[in-house]
Amino acid sequence: MVKIATVRAYFNTKGYGFLECENGDQFFFHISNYKGKNPITVGTRVQFTLAPACVINKPDQATEIIPIDELPLTAKLTAQAFSMLLEQQAGVNDEF
Repeated sequence: MVKIATVRAYFNTKGYGFLECENGDQFFFHISNYKGKNPITVGTRVQFTLAPACVINKPDQATEIIPIDELPLTAKLTAQAFSMLLEQQAGVNDEF
């Protein structure tokens, strides 16, 4: 499943960081899973998928990380529509 998040932290010297989704979920990523052309920076919105962790008792990690700005136009529109749908859903849940 494709998810949308923002780079919350990135440790260049260690080669890893964390992504944060709109709902507060956070995911670990390694730079080897970053598919962008430009260097990764804190605050960048990205699209990614989840893969099972390689080590038992570790959380899933983000893979296939692509900055939304670097997606083809059709994928960018889909990512934006998905993000808007999540925001609308959150607003509906807040009303109840």
